[in-house]
Amino acid sequence: MNLLSVLEDESNHGENVGMSQYYIIEYCLICDITQAYLLEAKWCKEGYIPTYDEYKINGIITSTFTVQITSFIALGDFATKDVFDWISSNPNNIKAASIIGRVMDDMASHNFEQKRVHVASAVECCIKQHGISEEEAYELINKDVKQCWKIINEEYLMKPNYIPNYVLDCVANLARMCELVYQNREDKYTDEKLMKDYVFSMLVDPVCINLHHQHEKLSLI
Repeated sequence: MNLLSVLEDESNHGENVGMSQYYIIEYCLICDITQAYLLEAKWCKEGYIPTYDEYKINGIITSTFTVQITSFIALGDFATKDVFDWISSNPNNIKAASIIGRVMDDMASHNFEQKRVHVASAVECCIKQHGISEEEAYELINKDVKQCWKIINEEYLMKPNYIPNYVLDCVANLARMCELVYQNREDKYTDEKLMKDYVFSMLVDPVCINLHHQHEKLSLI
């Protein structure tokens, strides 16, 4: 409740309209996430396995993608009221990225999670709804992921003119991160050793690209 109190207070005393809108959105998103987690807890307690479609609706919220995207955008110069209003409209690309994050996570972690009392994952929900095997569920879910990527890419062509591409990049990059972290059904988020080489190549031994030099070479062609 302290967090909600802080967000409510900041929304009333924000220095600019854009940031005031940010605090209002964050307040609403935290409330939504709380309700979504409580629903998962209810499902778990009752041993209820929702349909795959029902699970995805709640999973869009429990992925917490909208909170992460909103918080990251708030750090940039493009954090305007128009941008936050667009986020509040629940655009298709954010929903698609959220589904990617939710189901990729589930495919990587559900076998471990189901060894203890835990809410059904996208995999179990898919198996129940369609009466298919685990491998067939993976195939169906991966088709869903591909369709979500089409939606994310289409948004670059369909977005309102007042939404900068930087905002769409935040959405796409978060989905890309999930593809990396959970690819091949490996949970690199939980098992940090699986991420070691990626972190090393990015921070310790990065590939240097001299953009100025590349521009000079292109000019000579």
